[in-house]
Amino acid sequence: MAALLVHLLFLLQARGLTLEQAVMVGTVIGPCQVVARLSDVVMGGRIKPITLGMIATSLVAAGVLVLALSGASLVAGVCFAVLFGMGNGLQTIARGLVIGEIFGASAYGEWLGRMSRYVFVVHAVAPFALSALIGAGLGYAHAAWVLVAVTLSAVVAYRVAIPRRAKEATP
Repeated sequence: MAALLVHLLFLLQARGLTLEQAVMVGTVIGPCQVVARLSDVVMGGRIKPITLGMIATSLVAAGVLVLALSGASLVAGVCFAVLFGMGNGLQTIARGLVIGEIFGASAYGEWLGRMSRYVFVVHAVAPFALSALIGAGLGYAHAAWVLVAVTLSAVVAYRVAIPRRAKEATP
């Protein structure tokens, strides 16, 4: 997500959008994050944290797939932004809730810290890694497919990483 957000305007322009359209698409992400978070509050915890995490991760992947498949379509760009924004917004909530559900309240702080250090390192390195790939000849037009591979891998990794007892508790 961090790499995508840093390179967003260039990625959208490589798909054929104008700079003005790319900026407009980018402005949709933030409000969609808020709407998704408010939806979670309104649902009042009716969605289990494990399921919420899967939904969030899947929404991000779906959004990135729409980005990679879209051409010079403002509608497709907005669709990407809605899916990606909602997924990104829900991931912020799910990250803390899933850790609490799996490890319990007594170990929450320790495990949140352990997991967060990896997240922060990846968020710091990812924009540079994508820049290196783009600079090495991948280009922005193909960079979206790298992001598709990464986000789909995240969906699979999330599903595999959830302990069996947590999966059994999910509807």
